[in-house]
Amino acid sequence: MSPEFIFGTKSVGAPSPPEKRTGKPRSQSFLIHRPEFSAKGLPLSKTPKPDRKPRYSMLSFQESSENIKTRPIKSTPAKAESQEIVELSLNDISKLQELREIFKEAAANKKFYTVEANTNKSLLIDKHGLLCRIRQIGLATGKRLEELQNEQNLAMEKMKEILEFETNAKSQHKKALELQIEVDKEIQIIQEKQAVVDAELAKAQPAICEAKNASAYTYFARPTHSIKRTQIYTYIQKKKKKAKTDWNELRAYKNPKDVLKTVMTVAVALVKNDSKILCLGTKDKKSTHPPGQDDHWAEIKREINYDLVKKLMSFLDSNAAEDLDPKVVTLIKEILENITYEQAVNASKVAGPVFLWIKSVLFYSELLVEIVPLKDHIWELKERWKDKKDEMALLKSQEIEFADKIQKCRGEMLEMTGYKQSGGYYFL
Repeated sequence: MSPEFIFGTKSVGAPSPPEKRTGKPRSQSFLIHRPEFSAKGLPLSKTPKPDRKPRYSMLSFQESSENIKTRPIKSTPAKAESQEIVELSLNDISKLQELREIFKEAAANKKFYTVEANTNKSLLIDKHGLLCRIRQIGLATGKRLEELQNEQNLAMEKMKEILEFETNAKSQHKKALELQIEVDKEIQIIQEKQAVVDAELAKAQPAICEAKNASAYTYFARPTHSIKRTQIYTYIQKKKKKAKTDWNELRAYKNPKDVLKTVMTVAVALVKNDSKILCLGTKDKKSTHPPGQDDHWAEIKREINYDLVKKLMSFLDSNAAEDLDPKVVTLIKEILENITYEQAVNASKVAGPVFLWIKSVLFYSELLVEIVPLKDHIWELKERWKDKKDEMALLKSQEIEFADKIQKCRGEMLEMTGYKQSGGYYFL
């Protein structure tokens, strides 16, 4: 203040006092860039007032700046999200120890799911990486975490099952397609082999028909080329006595001609499929019959009866020719090598047709021997085709089963994620 106002006097013509200085003192100008001290917080007068703080000296400013550097920053409700958020300095050892304790608690809760954790806490770091914040969040307890972990494990298992089922389904489908191709090839081979067999068997049909007609001549004493078997048996019933008489004549012979004896012996051996019958009458065999009677013929006469005719007629139909002993066939061929049909007819009206029948059976038997490998191969092909067909059916059923399992697992996955099933569809 000017001296004039202090003493209450004013000199006229005296020089005017300097203008009053406004603004910050020179000693406080260095604080203008400090955000902690604004212009409003600095006093302009040295005289303290009751409602104002004392002015700061240089020493006080130094002390306050040191306190600012060392004191922790306090969080205010306006700036912080809540009182649960704490800002920590990385240089504060006590706060870092608190962080370690929190992390230990979180690790223990993660390891032991049965222990219910307290309020879970998460660590946040600001963009400068200087402050660590601990936010306390009321999340699920350890039990809920365990349930979530179990659900996650179940979901992973379902995904693995789905992938495994899909892989198996694709593999089974591929195997089924390959097997179908093999089955088609087997069927084609079977058809080709069967055609060869049928062609070979067709060669024997004329001989078989001739033998059947010859057997009919045995009953009717005349050739019947177009007669049916039912007609044969009908006529046999009508002429049963006559037919039996013809065959009984053979039994009346004590020492027949060699041709008749040979033909009837071969017929009996063929029907019985026994090579021992062909060896009867050998020299080393002791005779058990009266003198003048052939032991060999006596054995054959016991087998000659009306049933022998029926067996001859049904010999080929019962597939008995397929079961003939190769030794029997070989012996019969050797025995009949020097006998003709005319010789058999001259010997007996029964021996001629029987001779033709035996010849046709031998021809058919030789043909069967040739096609036996083909028939066996066809049988093996059919068995293999049957096995592959069953395997293919099994593969298809497994493929359908895998598809159902995949659909079921996917539905369970959707239900675990909150979907609801309605009418075969899933909705949120």
